[in-house]
Amino acid sequence: MELLDSSDEENIFVMQLINRPKKKRVSIKNYVEKVVPRFNLDDFKNHFRLSRSTFEHLLHQIAPQLTAKNHKRIGPPTYPPEKQLLVVLTMLANQEVYSYICWPIGSNLENVTEMFYKKQGFPGVVGAIDDTHIPITPPIKEQSSYCNRHHYHSIILPGVCTADFFFTDVFTGFPGSVHDARVFNNSPLCAKIESAPLELFRTTQHHLLGDSAYRCSTHLITRYRDNGNLTRKQRNYNYKLSATRVCIEQCFGLL
Repeated sequence: MELLDSSDEENIFVMQLINRPKKKRVSIKNYVEKVVPRFNLDDFKNHFRLSRSTFEHLLHQIAPQLTAKNHKRIGPPTYPPEKQLLVVLTMLANQEVYSYICWPIGSNLENVTEMFYKKQGFPGVVGAIDDTHIPITPPIKEQSSYCNRHHYHSIILPGVCTADFFFTDVFTGFPGSVHDARVFNNSPLCAKIESAPLELFRTTQHHLLGDSAYRCSTHLITRYRDNGNLTRKQRNYNYKLSATRVCIEQCFGLL
């Protein structure tokens, strides 16, 4: 069976890869709602660096500023003031955040390329790139601009990730109707690739892997277009590229 070139058919192939049996990932959901209320006084103070009574007093003072109305009706509803304050206190109380986004450099870059190579033997891969749509309530006067090809309103979130599902670059802000390639062409990552590529890729043999929505270039490799005349090697190349970059689809799915 030959792999076709259309974006929808490529997405079907990628979904088949995603839906293969995989290990369950352990995650804690509704931590603030279910876990924090069970903290005793000492646990609360150790985690947030202030007593529960002080927290309640602080929350009472600033809650009105944390419940500002979203007059433009953009985006999902905001978190409750209590959750917002707990998040801030957690960040302030810890010297490092739990996770962060940074581009791989030095020995970390080589580790990233090695992990990608182990997937399908694809060399020099620094990251897999794609985007996802974040559902929003659009501005009343600009609803058509935010309506994507799946017929719901969104903003576009492009991202790059490693083979083990760590984001190394993200960019957002464009409305859902804008084409993937245009979003990428206007991103800080694209500007950096054009102005100083070796700061990101070290050599011309390092690159990102993307789907057919992107333009193939030295540092962004895409699939062969299938016009019905692809050779066996070209079809095999397409398969290995898609199987290698499927991690970005999975990474978005974990959000």
